[in-house]
Amino acid sequence: MTVSRQSIVYLVEGDYGTGLRLRFDGMDLTAYNSIDLIFSREDGTRFRRSVEVDPYDSEAGIVIWQAGDLIAGRHQGEFEFVGPGDQRFTLPAKYTVIFEVRKDLL
Repeated sequence: MTVSRQSIVYLVEGDYGTGLRLRFDGMDLTAYNSIDLIFSREDGTRFRRSVEVDPYDSEAGIVIWQAGDLIAGRHQGEFEFVGPGDQRFTLPAKYTVIFEVRKDLL
């Protein structure tokens, strides 16, 4: 996964019915013991959500949100990969991913 600029993901507060679909071009996600999204809200609250590998596409994964995960604001995230021998690395390396969560209109 090459990221030459900061990525922004736009979401809606309170949504958790569908997950966040991701693609890591050129990476076989099945080669890792675990992949987590580390999510940091603008208020400093942090949590992790697992990236589940697509069984039909080893370069794709999905993060399943839980109720209460998405609150309005500008948040940051990164992906932690853990491979054999507990080797860890983080993507993107240069910039965090920005999660812009807007208020629901209802």
